Amino acid sequence: MIIAIDGPSASGKSSIARELGAKLGYKFISSGYLYRIITLIAQRSSMNSCDFISESRLLNLILENDISFNNSSFLLNGENVENQILNDKIDFQVSFYSSYVGIRNIVNKKLREVVKFSDDNYIIEGRDITTIVFPESEFKIYLDASVKVRALRRYKQRNGNETLEELERTLEIRDDVDKRKQYGKLKLSKGVFYLDTSYKGLDDVCNIIIEKFNLKKVRER
Repeated sequence: MIIAIDGPSASGKSSIARELGAKLGYKFISSGYLYRIITLIAQRSSMNSCDFISESRLLNLILENDISFNNSSFLLNGENVENQILNDKIDFQVSFYSSYVGIRNIVNKKLREVVKFSDDNYIIEGRDITTIVFPESEFKIYLDASVKVRALRRYKQRNGNETLEELERTLEIRDDVDKRKQYGKLKLSKGVFYLDTSYKGLDDVCNIIIEKFNLKKVRER
């Protein structure tokens, strides 16, 4: 079974999906981590990590690197690089690289392969999981929050140089890019359970989702 979660950046998707996975006994996957790893590959290839590279060059670089999935983590050449991909520098470029159709196809293919060759249940979060990657998923969720709340969350998570106001503006730009993408844009899918997490704690959100999930299973019996 797949529980698919979409929503804008800093809406709580990763934290909530990870906690739900622990509560339900499901494996957790963040598609955003894959895009961040690919962004890291791009930055490592450039003398100036702030420069953007072309889609064709990035596709070739991906072929030169090994991205694998182990338990609930994606590894780059056998290394867990999570501590290298959650920062302002990656934030600045990841939305741009994730707009490349070729890159999205690679990520979507890898996500489907992980699920296809496993008998486990998964909670998978991202931007187009409910619409493009796994539209047939048994339970679909869209998590949202106001941009001010999301900026504050990101500010507390990071030790970067951006002010709260700068983070808010960055998220507004990211939202606009994500909603305008040629392929895999952020949008509400049919039959999705919408939940605003702005002023709800992690446990409260998880309990609401689990209650809705259990109710859905009862109705389908």
